[in-house]
Amino acid sequence: MGVKVRPQITCPYCHYRQSVEDKKAKKGQKKKRRAACSKCKQSLKGVREDWWLFIDHAGKKKAKKMKSKDAAEKVAKKADAKLALGEFNIEDPDESGPEIPSFKEYSDHWMDTYVKLNLSPSTQHSYEQNLRNHAWPALGHLPLDKIERKHIRELITQKKKDGLARDTVRLIHTVCHSPLELAVEDELIATNPARGMGKYNRRRPESDEPMKPFSERELDQFLDTVEDHWSDYHPLFFTLARTGLRVGEGLGLNWEDVDFQDRSLLVRRTYSEGTEGPPKGRRIRKVDLTPDTVSVLRDHQLKVGTRGAEPVFPSKNGGRMDYNNLRERVLLKALKKANLAHRGFHDFRHTYASLLLMKGVNVLYVSQQMGHKSVDITLKRYARWVPSDERKEVDRLDSRKPNETQAKPENGTSFYEDAASPSSP
Repeated sequence: MGVKVRPQITCPYCHYRQSVEDKKAKKGQKKKRRAACSKCKQSLKGVREDWWLFIDHAGKKKAKKMKSKDAAEKVAKKADAKLALGEFNIEDPDESGPEIPSFKEYSDHWMDTYVKLNLSPSTQHSYEQNLRNHAWPALGHLPLDKIERKHIRELITQKKKDGLARDTVRLIHTVCHSPLELAVEDELIATNPARGMGKYNRRRPESDEPMKPFSERELDQFLDTVEDHWSDYHPLFFTLARTGLRVGEGLGLNWEDVDFQDRSLLVRRTYSEGTEGPPKGRRIRKVDLTPDTVSVLRDHQLKVGTRGAEPVFPSKNGGRMDYNNLRERVLLKALKKANLAHRGFHDFRHTYASLLLMKGVNVLYVSQQMGHKSVDITLKRYARWVPSDERKEVDRLDSRKPNETQAKPENGTSFYEDAASPSSP
């Protein structure tokens, strides 16, 4: 009964809230800080504690997260005084006096306790950019309990009107929805106003951002331009075009990942925003190299003079190349110089897939080389480049060799014999 102030710690993996002290300490021993989550057993090292106000009054209980220990103790003293006078009403939100953080404050907390501990560096950077550029200007100043569905809906609608791609709008929704979902778990708000907003960002019949792979002629034109004017970067662009690597995977390559004898390389890491991380899906994959790619890389190795665990594509200071500098100082300028339409780094990956499929390469092989989780993903994205003469396909039903054995079911009757049988339905 009464009012209590206690520190609590929330697991960044399963979001289970628990006491900071490990209650399993033996009698007489000083209780230690909890080292692992009591629910999922993941480490809690480095996870900061939060202060909570617990009220137990008239058979009802309430828990509220506070901004600090001082704030919690101040509100607890006020609530205790009202309890003594019989003036306390647990249903009145002002009585427990929670200090509701702003969306900016709480989304920072979400980044620190979940995103930075669980997601890749490139995803962290993407979330930070979308918070800073889109979510915070619209919602950052609002306390969590003042954010309404109309605020989220208006943000999504406005971004679509601004011409942002569907996937970008989806990420903006994600960085709004996820912190608010955590706030629900922390009992700061009753419901998440960002739930069920997908209907406002439906996929159009035509893709928002159509793929723009190079044709063979355009690719040769681009690579020739880079070789003539930015020769130091030619091996990187040539490798991206001949392997289908994501740009972060290319920048993360070390020489120890390249096997000239086997004509292959291993994708073991990705590099983004100054940080190395595991490749997408956390799966190492083997990618085959063409003879020309091997030749380009051998010549490049002799030129840069690096080996072993050193970067295949080093910057001038010996570290890894910076994505933004590469894009602004080489890619965009080379496209303009070659009189080619605007493209991004991912279009080299699209080019790799589309050219292989147009040449009749098995789609399963292409899928494995690109590191797709399933061949369905490859087909969904690149089916338009799979060559097909539908009329020839159906004509196969009429083409039977003179001594060709008919396929027969288990009862020994062929399909044609069974279909002609009077007893057939």
